[in-house]
Amino acid sequence: MAAELAIRTPSCYYADIDTESGDFSLLLEDVSPRLPVLPGAEDNLPRLKSALTELALLHSDTWMAPAISDAAWIQRFSDPTALTSLSAWATPGWDMLKTMAGDALQLSHITLGDEILANIMNWDKSLDQRICLIHGDYRFGNVLFRPFGETIVVDWQTIHWANPGCDMAHFLMNSTSPEQRTLWQDELSEHYIQALANNGVVAYTKAEWEFDFRVGMLFEVLMVMTTVFGVGADKLNDEVKRPLWMPCKM
Repeated sequence: MAAELAIRTPSCYYADIDTESGDFSLLLEDVSPRLPVLPGAEDNLPRLKSALTELALLHSDTWMAPAISDAAWIQRFSDPTALTSLSAWATPGWDMLKTMAGDALQLSHITLGDEILANIMNWDKSLDQRICLIHGDYRFGNVLFRPFGETIVVDWQTIHWANPGCDMAHFLMNSTSPEQRTLWQDELSEHYIQALANNGVVAYTKAEWEFDFRVGMLFEVLMVMTTVFGVGADKLNDEVKRPLWMPCKM
């Protein structure tokens, strides 16, 4: 699919898999050198915009695209099977978080988490208001910046058909500090909306972005719960667990 999309990914020279064992070989383009980028760095605004320009290419190319949504190997987050699976992982993950956090989680956080899980099967309409192909783990760790200005996106194992706000929220939550989000969020949202317009999605409004971003933020909370269960957080030491449950500014 990469050859049909405008977003820059490493060229794939060879790929093969043993379907019985799951062993595989994958030979990709060498995209070194790349610039080191730390989330929350003071000079990151240009890189944030560059990454969002690239993300808008992925979203605009697949915006409400039925041909891609019908691809059997791409799961829709709004599918009841997917939501049931997420609930099965997120529920024990949420129990782990509450146990680990103790008094660090405020009552409002606990109420929010409980309500998200209680209403997870009703998310389909919000997730499908606007849908496109999302990366699923879009953050600085998966965006490579080369010295001459090229931006390359890697780690595509989490692609889904979902609301674009899921990518946007995940990116901002994992690539900026709370202070930077307060300072730059409006500017970054306008940059993303304009990038979509430059690529043909001309009717997307700021109000629609705000709705999608809220959907994405709720989904981000759900992803934290799921990740905690997935990595077996009950077996991790305190230094590793602490960042997982520290409350984030929403």
